[in-house]
Parts: sequence; C-alpha cells; structure tokens
Amino acid sequence: MTTPSSSSHEYNGPHSSEENSRLDYQHNALRTVMGSKTFHATLPTSPTRILDIGCGTGVVTLELAEKYPSAQIIAVDIILPTHPIQDLKNVTFIQGKFADLVADGTLEPGSFDYIFSRLLILEITDWKKQTSLISNLLKPSGVYEVQDFSWNILSKEDKVIFDQYPIFGLMKEHAELKGLDTFCGDHHPKHLADAGFENIQHERFPWPLQYWPERPETYMLAHMYHGGESLGFRMTVLDNLLGRSGRYSPEQMDEIKADFEKMLKDFSEGTYQPYSATWGRKPA
Repeated sequence: MTTPSSSSHEYNGPHSSEENSRLDYQHNALRTVMGSKTFHATLPTSPTRILDIGCGTGVVTLELAEKYPSAQIIAVDIILPTHPIQDLKNVTFIQGKFADLVADGTLEPGSFDYIFSRLLILEITDWKKQTSLISNLLKPSGVYEVQDFSWNILSKEDKVIFDQYPIFGLMKEHAELKGLDTFCGDHHPKHLADAGFENIQHERFPWPLQYWPERPETYMLAHMYHGGESLGFRMTVLDNLLGRSGRYSPEQMDEIKADFEKMLKDFSEGTYQPYSATWGRKPA
C-alpha cells in the first residue's frame, strides 16, 4: 500500500534509473563488507512494527519484510521505490519527508519496535533533532539502528590522511554551509547517548577508495567507486555542494571535477573511509 504526502525537500544526490541501479549494487556491496549482514542490532523481542527511514529503492524494506513476516513494515522516502514493496501485505510505503510525517502525526509516537535508517549523510541537517524524533517514535525498549559513513580518509594502516586531499576539505566546507555533517557516521554514538539510548554499540567497516587485495570483501565497493556506476553520483554531489554555491564558474567546476577524478586514481591501495553501524535501545 502507498500513502502519498506532499513535501518540499532538498537531497544533494541524484534521482535517476542509473542511480537506482547503483544503490542496489551498493546494498549488496555493503552486505559483503559487513559479513553478509544488513542489520546488526539484536532486538529484545520479535517486532510487530518496524520503520525504514529513507528506504530508497526499497531493497532494505524487502529484506525487513522477509526477515520479520509477522511485523508491519512502514517505509518512508521522498521518492517512490523501484522495488514493488507496495505489493507486500506487511509493507506500507509513505511518500514524504520524515520530519513532516512526524509533525502531522502520520508516524505515531511510541508505536515502533525497531527503526532503521541508512546513508542519510547528504540529507539530514540536524542529527540531534533527528535522533530525538526517532526516540519519541519508539516503544519502550525499542531499538534504533543507523548506518552512515564519514568523509574522513584513512590509510590501510588506519592513519588519518584527510588533509592530503584538499578537494574533500572543500566539499566538507560547502556541505557544512548547508548544515550537513560529513562525519556523521562517527558522531552517531554521541547523538544516541544524548537522546537517552542505552546499550549503545558502534561498529566500523572500511568503505574503500582504492582496491585492497588483502581485504577481498571490499572489492565490490571499490569497483563501484571506480566504475562508471558512481560517476553520475559524484558529479551531482559536486554540482549540488559546490556548483550551486555561486563561488565557481562553469570552467572552474569542470576543473574541480577533473581533479576529483584524477584524485581517485591516485589513492593508495587500501585507502578507505569509515562506514559505521550504530545501534541502541530506548529505556524500558
């Protein structure tokens, strides 16, 4: 079932069939990096209501529906999913912005056992508020799991080398002007703690920027990053963060984009960004 909701919203990534294909590939690549797992939280009881925030193509919603067939799954996003999740008896898709759906009462307080969100780094401008809203939607002892990555850059020896790549610093600067936290993956444990969550756990995985033969589980992500699948995504993010700032001419943007693509080829073997899963339980 699909429920529409009108909402204005800014998302700094692309919307296209190519991007949907990339997102589905990315889902499988992330599962491989995380040991064939999508979800990490252990739920105290069998959930009856689950919320998937920013469901994207619906690939995670499908997995939730299969994993918890007796639960009612609510999936939320600003665009329609490409997978037919609306046809599943235990799934309801609601089109709209999460904060609006909370504000108008569509998503009811204290009604969910488990809430999941992933890769909203280019969307959320107030993670403290976001985490508080999610806590309010959970039942006592409900579980929240959030997955995202940090734009920090590390060598395969885990040495921080972010300052060696000034284009990322430039992107970080412009993202922050929009209110985005490009290191949110590392900050989620504090957000959960500030919102009163208990038993908070945090696990990091490598999101490779270059191939890493010693870590074969990272191959799919590295291949995606260097393959044509991610080119449109990278160019759209650069356009939205830098191009729309009014500080760069079209010629300067072309130069920045060319420098970014050159940088990808120059990353050393095993260079990565940390991808994190963070989860915690609302007090009983």
